[in-house]
Amino acid sequence: MKNITVGDLLSHRAGLPYINQILTVEDACNWSKMIDLLIAEKPHWKPGSGHGYHGHTTGYIAGELIHRVDPQQRSYGQFVREELDKEYYVGILDDKVEARIAPLFEKQVEKK
Repeated sequence: MKNITVGDLLSHRAGLPYINQILTVEDACNWSKMIDLLIAEKPHWKPGSGHGYHGHTTGYIAGELIHRVDPQQRSYGQFVREELDKEYYVGILDDKVEARIAPLFEKQVEKK
């Protein structure tokens, strides 16, 4: 992650849109593992020289950045909830909060 600026990280210009190895769902949900893999990942282009949406990694990148610079070392979810919006949740929810969320389900589409 040498020569990657905070600006590169937050503007999808770091060259880290994905991790170049097969991951299990468990791997992709393991914060520490994902951060270690991102740190070890060779950028897919010279940082700052191009743009590519970091959809698979942006949450880890922004969250770890917040965690590392926040004096309280809060997670992304904790930081946003405590500083910006007390109703914002990221990650595993406790039963009390989860009960307030509408369930997601697949809509059955009738075939003609």
